[in-house]
Amino acid sequence: MAIINALRKPLLLLLIPLLLTGCVNYDVGINVAGLHRGEIVQQIKLGKQLTSFSQADVEDWLGSLEKRAKQLGGKTERVSPQQVTLMIPFANLDQLESKFNQFFRGNSAEQAPSELVRLNSHLSTEQTNFLLFQWNQLKLNIDLTALGTIQGKKSRIVGANSLLDLQFHIQTPWGMEILSAQPQQSLVQQTDQETIWKLQPGENNQIEVGFWLPEPIGWGAIAILVMVYVGWYIKYRRPILSTK
Repeated sequence: MAIINALRKPLLLLLIPLLLTGCVNYDVGINVAGLHRGEIVQQIKLGKQLTSFSQADVEDWLGSLEKRAKQLGGKTERVSPQQVTLMIPFANLDQLESKFNQFFRGNSAEQAPSELVRLNSHLSTEQTNFLLFQWNQLKLNIDLTALGTIQGKKSRIVGANSLLDLQFHIQTPWGMEILSAQPQQSLVQQTDQETIWKLQPGENNQIEVGFWLPEPIGWGAIAILVMVYVGWYIKYRRPILSTK
């Protein structure tokens, strides 16, 4: 009996991480549909172990995320009490940068009371116009070096790195080129249009990609010139360059 009592505490300490495995599945994505259309998508799914650990903290956190998404013109879908999807539209890459950084604005006073998982993130964008096409670069920094605790008003889990499954994805119409990424980052999947990374808690995750998009103004100007040429040719029955 004495042996059992002596082993009880170490066994419980070993079981706690197993019971809490996969507490938070957090997927952040940027879906670029075109030069003037796209969406920031976040999918958050909490394990039942965490929701039962402190339902009040979970509701406060998910509620604050939903509120911030709506303030940025987004919409939310509460799939279940443990799962929520946030969708924030943007009209161009400048707006993407602004909305992304507003949502993930670090450890501000507004977030702190109910922020179970803090993603201190910053996104910068750069565009170069080549008349018919535009070269776009996204530089993302997600600092997870301080992410070792899941903490709310009424609950706290220390050593939470192993309890978090964090993924980031970018989707573009024509795919992308990975310009830089840290060696410790795990490239989960890459297709013609989408690339997914598994972010590492306890690390400063940095991702930089570039991709091409068609420039509507340039193509519109060419379309107008073609229509003018066709109209002139039909009217005068001869090419513009004719010398007769």
